[in-house]
Amino acid sequence: MGLEGAGRPDARRTVPTVDVIAGLAAAIGWSPGDLFDAAVRPRSRHVLLVVDGDASSAGAAARRACRDTSVAWVRAVSSDERDHCDGWAVSLGDRLDADVAVAYEPAGIARALRDELAHRPPEVPSGRLGMLFERSASVMASLHDPDVILDFEDDWSDVVRDAADASGAHVLWNVCVYERERLAALPDPVGAALRLLRSHDTIWHADARTTRVAGEAARRVLLDLRRPGTSARAWGDHVDRLLDSIGDAA
Repeated sequence: MGLEGAGRPDARRTVPTVDVIAGLAAAIGWSPGDLFDAAVRPRSRHVLLVVDGDASSAGAAARRACRDTSVAWVRAVSSDERDHCDGWAVSLGDRLDADVAVAYEPAGIARALRDELAHRPPEVPSGRLGMLFERSASVMASLHDPDVILDFEDDWSDVVRDAADASGAHVLWNVCVYERERLAALPDPVGAALRLLRSHDTIWHADARTTRVAGEAARRVLLDLRRPGTSARAWGDHVDRLLDSIGDAA
């Protein structure tokens, strides 16, 4: 019986032999070790991190939230910024400084990411990377149409995963950072926040003292966007209804 039949209800459970694993690896041009590593890798998480304060605190907040000291954290920066970064950073060229929608064309960013990840320093492990994209909110604020970034977030998880796979890396935490103040300044801050909550599978919220995760983080993101003239109690009830409408935040 082939491995493809192992999921049938009437099939006997079959444990692949070393020869089978080696054959599968050879068929796709991988080593058996690479195939095994890929099979046991945890899935990549597309994280929305909203920070109450400057985005420079995002790195510390992400480390607190993921609680995995084996993750190698990397910042995505512009070409000029990389010269002033401590440690390794990936450069997306002038895309992070652009004020036009064409700069956020998925294929172009995927190519830039793939090239950067493929040339990572030897001391940076390939299997447990955390990437911080800290400029999304500032670029969104500079665009005439903020929906350009919100639309791009729907595809961002695939863009990063495909770029990492092509380079032999694995981005375990794909973290998109937004400052609360910049979200609040948008024409429709609550609508934008809801779209971001829907397009990410993991939600974090950080202030100077606390990093919240999951549903508590999602609720805090919306509570912080209370509309003027709305009481805290009424807004809290409204936020609970909004969260029920989009399901549980992971």
